[in-house]
Amino acid sequence: MTKHVVEQFNYPADAVWAYAVAAYRINGGYSKSSTWDYDNEGRLIQTQTPNREMVLAMLTDSTTPNSEYLTAGREYREYWQSQLLRLLDDGVNDYIKSVVAVAEKDIIETALDLTVVVSCIASTDRAKKQQMLNDRKLGTNSRWRYSVGSKVEFRNDIQVIRCQYLDKVGAYIVESIIDGDLYSWWSKHDVAVQNYKSLQARVKKTDVDYATKVPVTHLNYVKVN
Repeated sequence: MTKHVVEQFNYPADAVWAYAVAAYRINGGYSKSSTWDYDNEGRLIQTQTPNREMVLAMLTDSTTPNSEYLTAGREYREYWQSQLLRLLDDGVNDYIKSVVAVAEKDIIETALDLTVVVSCIASTDRAKKQQMLNDRKLGTNSRWRYSVGSKVEFRNDIQVIRCQYLDKVGAYIVESIIDGDLYSWWSKHDVAVQNYKSLQARVKKTDVDYATKVPVTHLNYVKVN
């Protein structure tokens, strides 16, 4: 029988969170594995180090995290500490549970806990952006104002609040607030998140937003300028 060996650590949480931020910023995101490429002389070189490997190297060094990373690390940690009530939701996933649990620890003692901290920096930024987006939607007084099949045209105050490419669909999901109402549509092209002066479309269907349950009108044949 093969025994599962749990790698043991004894690192102060403040340092782990700080170095996790440092690795995230150095790599420009979260890298789970190394990337390699050939240089001009044909030699194979490592072009990116995994975040976890970088954090371990920093922890074993004798230096102390600088104040900028310490402050940022504490902010990320405090964010997850503030999510404690989410554990009462039966639908919360195991990853969220693990991050919230690790955020309460003052000492990081296992490889799994260290990996959770390192990986959650990127997910924290996504969660914060999603919360800001949800807050904007909840701040509207959105209603369904047009029947399916109707042609609609708007002038001024067209606020595109989200444009994100979804691999599974192969298109961009675009969300917009117009005169206090929420609209969305699919686009083959990236649509800048900004205000526009005109929009023409046809109403495809009415529904509620998945995250906020705010009424949303889905459009197609959209022209926005």
